Amino acid sequence: MKRFRSGKRWLLALGIIFVLGITLGATSERFTNFLMIPLTENQSLEKADVIIVLGAGTRSTEPHLPPQAYARVGTGVSLLKDGWATSVIVSGGYNQQTKLTEAPLMAAVALTDGAKVNQVIQEPKSKNTWENAMDSLAIMK
Repeated sequence: MKRFRSGKRWLLALGIIFVLGITLGATSERFTNFLMIPLTENQSLEKADVIIVLGAGTRSTEPHLPPQAYARVGTGVSLLKDGWATSVIVSGGYNQQTKLTEAPLMAAVALTDGAKVNQVIQEPKSKNTWENAMDSLAIMK
């Protein structure tokens, strides 16, 4: 019986370590980059009406966008230039902590990366991924 109890303690300790690892890992850039790996790398592309680029948060210090946002916008503009769509929606709203809105920041990056002004549509109201999708859908209608 004693052995079983000590086994439970080890299991509890491992569970706590696992939860802490996930919690701390979710905030690290390396973990976030890992999550960005496409789930379907072998899926072929099809032309679309629009490319949607989701925000990745803002920072109060320069640069105001995290590396993930630059990567997302860069990929969107690359697809745009290659003719996969005629426009791109950059979706991201106001962050109360940084006092910045993602969409105009991402739009500026898209223009710097070579998108034309008439190809970039801003969706500046969303505060989470669900709102990114719903507000972008409303723009597309």
